[in-house]
Amino acid sequence: MTTVAYCTINDMPSDWQSYIPFLEEDVIERVGRMRNVEDKKRTVCAHLLTKMVLASTFHIALSELC
Repeated sequence: MTTVAYCTINDMPSDWQSYIPFLEEDVIERVGRMRNVEDKKRTVCAHLLTKMVLASTFHIALSELC
């Protein structure tokens, strides 16, 4: 089975920073070091999308993912 999922930074809500606490600590640190807001949004979007696909595929709660 192949799953294709995507998001664009234009789809990110204006309060996209509120999603940062749902990421792993190393990702949060990496996002904090980034200077370009678009790079920050891309990273947050990519990690959240990955978590959402995994949760959906394996029928588990987002909170159960590390």
